[in-house]
Amino acid sequence: MGPPTSEFITLLKDRIDLAHIPFSDRMARIMLFRHGHSFYIRLAERWERQEAQLGNYRQRHPIIAAFRLIGPDGDPVPFELTTYPHQLVLNTRLGTVGCAFADPETLYFALPAQSIGVCFAVQAEQAATDRRGGTFSGCAQYRVHV
Repeated sequence: MGPPTSEFITLLKDRIDLAHIPFSDRMARIMLFRHGHSFYIRLAERWERQEAQLGNYRQRHPIIAAFRLIGPDGDPVPFELTTYPHQLVLNTRLGTVGCAFADPETLYFALPAQSIGVCFAVQAEQAATDRRGGTFSGCAQYRVHV
């Protein structure tokens, strides 16, 4: 993930603020928002069977909350964010982290050579690994450190 080469994309640098305008992609269900030095993910879809319990998609809690970068010691790593329509660039003391959509269901994070990880809270009752990495389902809350 390098800097954009299109002058038109460069004109859109930092136009997405992630507080009011999410990072998303065409046909994607994933909407990534920023809160301080962490992110949260909402899904742009209706869960009609669970709407009475969880509320509609505008009211329910994020599916992933408090998603943040952590260093080798487990401490949060602050970052400076640069946004483009096609990617996010997080500049940290440990290197640059890039984020883009790999497909409508997958956010790809390009990590620096320096040791860096992530932690987050996820709304799910069950977790399992699969061909894409992992899946979560249900409505309980887990904290994950990777």
